[in-house]
Amino acid sequence: MIIKKHSVTWESNPILLCAILMNIIVIGGYFFEYPNLGLNHSISYAVILHILLFVLYLAGYRLHRNYANSNNLIIQTTSYQITEPSFFHQSVLLVLLLCGIFSSVYTVSYVVNTEEYLMSLMSGEIIVRGVEVASVDGGAPGFLKMATYMPLAIFGIYVIAIRQNFKLKKLNLLIFITSIFAIIFKVLFTIDRLSIIYLIIGTLMIKNKFSNSTKLLIKIFLFIIFIIFISVTALRIDRYDDGFFGALFLYSRLGLENLQLLIDNESPLTLGSQTLFNPIFFILDRISFFPQPIKNYDYIWNPAQYFYGHLYMDYGIMTLPIVFLYGALGSYIEIRSSIPANRIANAFLLPMATNNFTGIGVVWLRGVEFYFVVLLIMMFKFSGISIKRLDVGKLNKHENVD
Repeated sequence: MIIKKHSVTWESNPILLCAILMNIIVIGGYFFEYPNLGLNHSISYAVILHILLFVLYLAGYRLHRNYANSNNLIIQTTSYQITEPSFFHQSVLLVLLLCGIFSSVYTVSYVVNTEEYLMSLMSGEIIVRGVEVASVDGGAPGFLKMATYMPLAIFGIYVIAIRQNFKLKKLNLLIFITSIFAIIFKVLFTIDRLSIIYLIIGTLMIKNKFSNSTKLLIKIFLFIIFIIFISVTALRIDRYDDGFFGALFLYSRLGLENLQLLIDNESPLTLGSQTLFNPIFFILDRISFFPQPIKNYDYIWNPAQYFYGHLYMDYGIMTLPIVFLYGALGSYIEIRSSIPANRIANAFLLPMATNNFTGIGVVWLRGVEFYFVVLLIMMFKFSGISIKRLDVGKLNKHENVD
C-alpha cells in the first residue's frame, strides 16, 4: 500500500485532529475575560505567538506528509495478521487491569474513607476535588498512583489490535470491555479528565471497525462518556459554574495569560525540565539523586500552563522550530503506525493524540505516566505474522512489490 491523499479521519489522523481542536479552543480563550478572577489583561502577544506556533505545527505536519507522498513511501506491502495471544498473555493483561482498579480505590482510601468519598461523589460536593488533590500530592506511594494508569495501557493495546482488524472473541472481548470500565472506574476515583479523553479518542479511532448496529451502541457510549467528562470537569473547577465549554475557555484564557507573563517578564529558560526532561528530573528527585529544578516564574493560577506555555518556559524563541518539528513528528507517527509490526509508532499513537488535546490544561507528555503507558503498550502489544514480505522504503518503476 502506498501513501495517498485521503480525507482526514479519526482512524488515520488522530494526532492532527486533536492538535487542531486544542489550538482552536485555546484561541477561543482570547474572547473571554474573567475580571472576577483577574483574567482581563492584554494578551495580544501571547495570542499572536500561539497562532504562529499553530501555523508552524501544521506546516511541519504538512511538509512531512508531502515528503511521504512525493517519495511514494511504502507503508505496508504485506497482509499482516495478528496472532491470538496466549492464555498467559491474556491472564497478565487481566491481572494488570485488576491492579489498576485496586490502585484507584486504594489511592483515594489512603486519604478518606471510601464510603464517604462515594457519597460525596454522588452528591457532587466540593470535598471530592479536595480529596483528588490530596491523593495526587500526597497519600499513597507513587508506584500505586502509577498503577492506576494500567487500564489505559490495556485499552490502548486493544485499540491497536482492532485498528489492525483483529476480531475480539471470548476472553479478549471480556478484557477489552473490562479495560473500558476500569478507566471509567479510575475517573470516578481520581477525577481524572485525561483518562476519559484518552477513552474518547481511542473509541473514535476504532468506531468504523465495527458493524453498523455496533456503531449505534458506540455513539450512545460516547454520549454517556461525554456526560461523565462534563460532570468531572464541573467537580474539578471550584467557584465556577459557566458550563463545560466555559470551563475549556477558562483554562485557555489562563494558559494565554500565563504565556503573556512569560513573554513580558523574560523568565529564565528551564531548558527541557518543563517538557521532555521533566520525567527524568522527577525520578531523580524522588530517589534523592538530583533535586528537581525550582520553577521560579510568575503565574495567574498554577498549574494552568498549557503545552506551548511549557515549551516557551523551556526554550523561549526556539519554541518556534521545536513546534515545527513536533508537527512533523506527529505525521511520522501516524504514518508509521500504519505498519502493524512497528511497536514504537503504534504505542505512541493514542497517547500522543491525547497529549495534543489535553495540552489545553494538562501536558501529559511531561509526566512519567505517559511513558509508563507507552512502555506497557510496547511490552504487551499483540504479535503477528506477515503473510508476505513487509517492506519500508522507496518505490520506483524498477521495483517489484511481493
